[in-house]
Amino acid sequence: MRKSIVAILCFIITLNAHAGLVINVDFHDGNGKPTDDYAAAGVAGFWNVLDSGLGNGAEILDGVGQVTGISISCNLSLFGVTTSNQGTEGNDGALLSDYLVNGAAEFDLTISGLEDGQYDILVYALGRQDYPCGTTVTINGDLNNQKYLTGIWPGSLMEGRTHTNHRVIVNSDPITLSVYSASDAGIDGLQIVQVPEPATLLLLGLGALVLRQRK
Repeated sequence: MRKSIVAILCFIITLNAHAGLVINVDFHDGNGKPTDDYAAAGVAGFWNVLDSGLGNGAEILDGVGQVTGISISCNLSLFGVTTSNQGTEGNDGALLSDYLVNGAAEFDLTISGLEDGQYDILVYALGRQDYPCGTTVTINGDLNNQKYLTGIWPGSLMEGRTHTNHRVIVNSDPITLSVYSASDAGIDGLQIVQVPEPATLLLLGLGALVLRQRK
């Protein structure tokens, strides 16, 4: 009986551990896209590639390659840039050495179609390292959810240097990311990671406790 309970718990834990939505986006494909086992600073999974059209009206896939119904749009026209002046390699280079810009100091990205809940939104913006420039990302115009990154490559991904991380609560409305730079605002990548509900976290904890007692 005890073995059956453990097996059931393990099965439920496996399902819930992967139940949260994951969206990975590489903007511009000038240097290829990351492999699906690359997590960046978020969660590994399928990487969408969005170029100048941003995939408006196209299918955005989740981390396991399933259609989501989520769309990403921009208030301005963007174009792709690829640079070799970074020092990034491998999957880091695939994500960060090509990006979208407009030539303006600011543009807005709108994410529509997310289900209600909490999400972590990671925004990557790393340009040329011979002329690095910082970027400020603001969520829904909320200055309390405004974060800055230096745009200077430190040798590995680092919050505040290569990307920002924002906790966001979605309640029916789209999310707007305002991307600003004193020079030329650009964006390399985007990750959307759904935060597990408290019940899921409790289930994971109970499962771990049962497994520990079994030992």
